[in-house]
Amino acid sequence: PLLCRLYHPTVRSCQAHQSIRVEPVQSNLLTMQRRSKQNTSDLPLITADIGCKPTGRSKTWQRATKRHQKKNPSSALFTCGLFLLFIVAGAFLLTRDFNYVSHHPVNSNVDATKRATSQKALSQYKSLQYALANADIVALYFAASWCSMSTPVTESIEKIFSTKDGLEKRVLKPNLALGDIGLEEAEHKDLAIVYVSSDRSEKSMLEYSRWNWINIPFSSEEKSDIKRQYRTCAKVEMEDLGIEPRRYHIPTLIIIDSATQGILSTNGVDELDEYGDDVLDHWIQLQQLARSLEDKYE
Repeated sequence: PLLCRLYHPTVRSCQAHQSIRVEPVQSNLLTMQRRSKQNTSDLPLITADIGCKPTGRSKTWQRATKRHQKKNPSSALFTCGLFLLFIVAGAFLLTRDFNYVSHHPVNSNVDATKRATSQKALSQYKSLQYALANADIVALYFAASWCSMSTPVTESIEKIFSTKDGLEKRVLKPNLALGDIGLEEAEHKDLAIVYVSSDRSEKSMLEYSRWNWINIPFSSEEKSDIKRQYRTCAKVEMEDLGIEPRRYHIPTLIIIDSATQGILSTNGVDELDEYGDDVLDHWIQLQQLARSLEDKYE
């Protein structure tokens, strides 16, 4: 009985729950002695050795264990299958070349002429020629007065570039005499802000635009062509413009090198918050870096 109390887990469990009583029975001692003579001391004790019967709780546990053992093979197969599925999905994502440009035909309401002009050089857009000729960097601002997400971005641009305390002296003013169109010489500036509007009316566009922004004329076809070229527009315009899918939604601020007409950054909105009043110097550094890399690898 002492051995039973010390070593057998069933006895310790029974004693802990006070569900059975262990009595030293002589016959049980004789049975244990016979087992020890037969070199079976390494065998686990059985209920005949300790004189107790399993409780109802133990039987329930045994039945649960059997059910778990029966279900275990299928659970293991399910787990392995799920693991293999994740591996295949991960390999597919790693090897997939995600291209944002759609390979499906453009909607029929966009004719071949519009598709051809959507890939022309920026200098061919008359509404951009003044900005490209008189500023080192051109910021194309795609936004709309009705878009609530555009409001904080517009306020940031105004605070940084359109106030006397900001960088307004470094920003090119619009050529109102030519309606923002033309190559009339002006004092060369570091930056020109060009507003590519998604407003519903010309009045809304003019009210929303700031005094030193260069507006793409509301009724100009070039406004739609620029949106197609950069695949950037409001969601409600996608069908009419034949843009599916979009690269960028509104508001978006795309930074252009005037000399090379290459893109310096498409993340201008976030850079406004990150760099604040130093954002223009950041864009100039990007421009210098891009040009140095072009010179190096020509």
